[in-house]
Amino acid sequence: MTEKVKRRSSKDGLTNEEEIETSAHSSVFGRRSVLKAAGVAGAGSLVASTAAVGTSGSESFDLLETTVAEVHAAFEAGELTSRELTERYIERIDAYDDELNSVITVNEGAISRAEELDEAFAESGSVGPLHGIPLMVKDIFNTADLPTSGGNVLFEDTVPHTNAFVVERLREAGAIVLAKVNTGEFASGSLSSLGGQTFNPYDTERSPSGSSAGTGASVAANLGTIGIGTETSGSILGPSTANSLVGIQPTTGLISRDGIIPLSSTLDTAGPMTRTVADAARLLDVMVGYDPADRVTAEGASNIPEEPYMSFLEPGGLEGVRVGVPRGLIPDDPEETGIDVGQPAQVVERFESGLETIEACGATVVDPVEIPEELQEIAGELALDLITYEYRREFNAYLESLGDAAPVNSMQEVLDSETIEGSILGLFEAALEVDLEELDENVDYLGALRDQQTLREGMFAVLADDNLDALVYPTDNRTPAVVGEDREIPDAISPTMRTFSPAANFPSITVPAGYTSDPALPVGLSFLSRPFAEPDLIGMAAAYERASDLRRPPEGFGAL
Repeated sequence: MTEKVKRRSSKDGLTNEEEIETSAHSSVFGRRSVLKAAGVAGAGSLVASTAAVGTSGSESFDLLETTVAEVHAAFEAGELTSRELTERYIERIDAYDDELNSVITVNEGAISRAEELDEAFAESGSVGPLHGIPLMVKDIFNTADLPTSGGNVLFEDTVPHTNAFVVERLREAGAIVLAKVNTGEFASGSLSSLGGQTFNPYDTERSPSGSSAGTGASVAANLGTIGIGTETSGSILGPSTANSLVGIQPTTGLISRDGIIPLSSTLDTAGPMTRTVADAARLLDVMVGYDPADRVTAEGASNIPEEPYMSFLEPGGLEGVRVGVPRGLIPDDPEETGIDVGQPAQVVERFESGLETIEACGATVVDPVEIPEELQEIAGELALDLITYEYRREFNAYLESLGDAAPVNSMQEVLDSETIEGSILGLFEAALEVDLEELDENVDYLGALRDQQTLREGMFAVLADDNLDALVYPTDNRTPAVVGEDREIPDAISPTMRTFSPAANFPSITVPAGYTSDPALPVGLSFLSRPFAEPDLIGMAAAYERASDLRRPPEGFGAL
């Protein structure tokens, strides 16, 4: 197995101090040496090429916590170019990612792509709503010019022939794929055999949650402007709250899964992970749409609003809204839960403060709202059941879609390689016990699908019984765990509400809700609503964000 290093795809024959490995698609270098080679700090050939598009003295532009709108305003004012922005983010990756281990592959082509966009901007203006914006991409999205590894060493040189549908849409909108970032192996957990363990920038001894761990940590630490992750059961919502980000887990069907390493066709979706609600809405506008290669998007296409999601950011998103609090799933006596590390009491305190803000914004808070025990049981078990039955079918179909780029032909071959790290191992073993030839007649699988329908009907009823527009709750009832520390979760705080929305295919959005003290760790607050209610959720989250203004960058990852 090769040395675990941050990699950079190389197309231009750049010199390097230490070559680690070479493949037909890319050269893999020691990260620090290759960043020197790429000219981030001033290699002559690349810096000289900026003369064609001009330079703007970008050091005056404040990179920390910047938004897409602020970047575009700087482009318009001539204060910044996309190339300068991209170089500065690569410098930050070089300076800070040793502590976070969030990046697997830095895209060497990002600088030349930025130059092309700068030239286009000078000639005819913006090419799209994400013009020149560096993007962090979870390494389970296919990229035709970069390896797509799923965090597994067998796939470290696997370059798909085509982009994922979502990646193609983002690039057409002007985004720059700055880096492929670490994921829990094959989208489970925060540890992978290729990328290793990712760490939380708010406390580098703690987990950033998973499986979109690299996206969460890198965007939180301002290593890129925006990012995308995927969700099957908490993989956007968990890392977003653990890293003080906004995360949207959209209704399954709004966004194509084509070209994304799968877990469950019933549950999987992709979504934005950003530092602001506005940037999340902007990303969602680009990501949604019908894709014939993913038939579930046919329903989603008819539910995309006529106005862009960005238009729902107007003030007043909480005025006259009725939100319910599922109090039974929030610890009522958190000090007696037996958790030494996790600060559940402070999580509840921050949530109660958030409820006050929501009321002050004009909403009616219905507290409590009851979630029947049957629904709690289903939500706690459904994801594991559906992944178990669907995983091998979906994974093998993904391998087949790679054609001759696939390093193996089946899930069994991956397991036999003995390369798998982390929590995905148990899922592989369980999935390989399923008889796929009889899956459509498997009583337990059909029962799981019926359970999902029961959950969906029950969640519709919970909202209807109290005439609610949304549920509101702490995204997680505890703060991020210390890496490697096993923690038994008492029944008093498990399951969390963040398991309900993906299991039922209902959308939800999490927003920063503050920080605990000693240690200072992020807390998130989520809104959940009916399928395809993303416009309403964006309005609620934007109103809460505007009134609370609680997002803060992590200490130790400041300006260079």
